[in-house]
Amino acid sequence: MKRSPWLVSAIASMAAAFAVAPPDFAAATMALRGAIRPLVLPFLWRSLEAARRRGDEGETFDRARTLLQWLPRWTDGHVLFAYRWTLDGGQAAAEPQARARATLQRLRASLTWLQEVKHRRPDRQVDLLESMAFLVELAARHDPAFAELLRSPTEGLGADAAVIADGYLAEAVQHGAGRTVREQRIFAAPRLCAALLRADARASAIAVADLALAAVGQVTDDDARAAWQATLGRLRAFVADPQAVPLAQLRADPALAPLLALPR
Repeated sequence: MKRSPWLVSAIASMAAAFAVAPPDFAAATMALRGAIRPLVLPFLWRSLEAARRRGDEGETFDRARTLLQWLPRWTDGHVLFAYRWTLDGGQAAAEPQARARATLQRLRASLTWLQEVKHRRPDRQVDLLESMAFLVELAARHDPAFAELLRSPTEGLGADAAVIADGYLAEAVQHGAGRTVREQRIFAAPRLCAALLRADARASAIAVADLALAAVGQVTDDDARAAWQATLGRLRAFVADPQAVPLAQLRADPALAPLLALPR
C-alpha cells in the first residue's frame, strides 16, 4: 500500500521528538491518533454508511462506536447517534412487543455508551446526564408499548421513564446543574435542543421541546412558570422553523442564549 508522504513525515517527526523527550504512553498514543485521524475518518464514515445500508443494526452500532472513539471530544456527536439509534432504529411495522423489546435493547446500549463518554468527559457530564434523562423519556413517549415494558421488573428496568430520568437529573444536580430535579428537564431543554440542531437532528429537538413544554407545570413559582411557558413556546417555534422567532426575541431571553450561534 502506498503511504501518504504527509503521514510518513508526521510519524518520522514524532519519532524524533519522542527520542529526545520521551512522553508518557497516553500522550504518545494521543499524538499518534491525532496524526493519522484525517486518513482514518473517511474510511470509518464509509464503513458506517455501508453497514447502515445493509440494515445490520449490530454492525452499525459497532462501526459508529469505532468512528466516535476517534472523535472523543465531539460530545454532541455521541449524543446524536445515541438518540438516532434509540429512537429511529428497528422496524416500525414490527409487532408492538417485539418493537418495544428492540427499543429497550437499543436504549440500554445507548445509555451504557453515554456513561462511558461521561467518564471520559467529566467537563461535559452535566450535559450528558441531562441528555440521558431526556432520551429515556422521549423513548417512552415515542412508543407506549416500550413505556409499559420499561416498567416491568423482569424484562424492563423496573421503573417508570420519569423515575429513571429523575435519577440521571439528580446526578446532574449533584454535579452542579444548579436546579431542582423536578425543574431540570425544563431548564436543560434549550441547551439540548441547540446541540441537536447543530447535529441536524431537528425531529429530536422538536421532541425535546415538546417534552419540556409538557413539564412546565412542574415549576412551582407562578411568575417563573409563566416566564418559562413563554420561553419554551419560543423554543418550540424556533426548532420547528428558525425564521419563526425574530433574533431580537432570542437576544432578549437569556434562557435561549444557546440558540444564538445557530444558523438561521
